Formats: sequence, structure tokens, C-alpha cells
Amino acid sequence: MEKKNTIEEKAKVAKVDKIFRLRTGIVIDHIPAFKSFEVVELLGLDHPGEGNAVMAIGVNLKSKKHTAKDVIKVENMRICKEEINKISMIAPRATVSMIRDHKIKDKIRVKIPDVVEGLLKCPNHNCVTNFEPVKTKFHHNSGQMKCHFCEKSFNLTEMKLL
Repeated sequence: MEKKNTIEEKAKVAKVDKIFRLRTGIVIDHIPAFKSFEVVELLGLDHPGEGNAVMAIGVNLKSKKHTAKDVIKVENMRICKEEINKISMIAPRATVSMIRDHKIKDKIRVKIPDVVEGLLKCPNHNCVTNFEPVKTKFHHNSGQMKCHFCEKSFNLTEMKLL
């Protein structure tokens, strides 16, 4: 019988662990396939500036619950409620896990908040928010986003981020 644990195979495993096994950081899982780059941009991770976050992005991965998903892992990052609310606009079924000492310390299921302010553009071209410097505001109800100003309702899929 041939020995399977060659030095090359062990090196590959070590490289994968270095990239994908976090000591401290966050994991954003269950992002719709091919949407991870929008989440990266939304969180400002495409311009990390100081600190240069180490990040791994898995795109179009197999999923047990859905046909495919994306995953983002960011080393040494913390995330606040406002950022989690932003993620919900792109990935309403995502989960965010906080990792400390290689263990999940907290896991949050992303949820679209009841009121969303300053994140979405109203698709109604006649809405005052498209003409005046007014902070947008939407009320979420069963997958519909109702504009506070023009009172029109839209599917989240129709919405664009500011």
C-alpha cells in the first residue's frame, strides 16, 4: 500500500491552513455566489490602508443549503453591527463568525434591519432623495423595502447601494 502523507502533501495542507485557518478574525459565510467582491468593497476591504488585512475569498463553493456560496475570511478584523447591517443588503442569509484563538467565539445570522438609513438608493426617479441632499430611509417588511419619503415599495433585488 502506498503511503499517502508525502512531504508535498503535508506542505499543501500547511499552506491551506495558513490561508484558511484563522487564529483571530471574522468569517462571513453563506454569501450568494459571486457576491463576495461586493461585500469586500462595501466593507472597505478593497482599500485596507494601514494594517493591510490578510484575506481569503472563496467563490462559487459548494453549499449544502443552496446551490453555491461565497465565503470571506479576514485575519485580525472585528466587525460592528453597522457593518453587519451593510452585509445584509447584499447577503441577507449570511452568517458572521468571530474567531478568537482558532475557535468560534460568536456567530451572528445576518438580518435585514427594520429600518435602513443611508445605505440604499431609491429606485423611484421622482423620489426627493434623488434630487435633494436627504439621507435615504427605508422600512423593511417581508423582503420589501418601502421608501420613507415616496412611500413606494421595492424588492431588495431592485435596490442599489449608495
